[in-house]
Amino acid sequence: MTPIKKRATNFSYKEEKALLALVKKYASTIECKRTDINSNKLKAASYEKLAIEFNSVCGECYRSPKTLRSKYENIKKCGKKVFSDERAYLRGTSGGPAKTTSP
Repeated sequence: MTPIKKRATNFSYKEEKALLALVKKYASTIECKRTDINSNKLKAASYEKLAIEFNSVCGECYRSPKTLRSKYENIKKCGKKVFSDERAYLRGTSGGPAKTTSP
């Protein structure tokens, strides 16, 4: 029987900011569009280094490179969605009355 993995704590605001700062440091390899075998090895090595630095800075909870990668991709996805919704809202009137926003 496989042991059940314990769920880690949620990322705090401090951890998210630290992750984004470290990703900026390794952005040249992490954000590379190439997906050949050498580029993927470089990306994996970059995430390994990033995880070591992240865990030394934020010692609250251990985060694996896989967890950090998925969190960063989730942050990017949410940012794109916010931008897309904003752009759709700006185009949304189509000549009709302006849309109202709730505070």
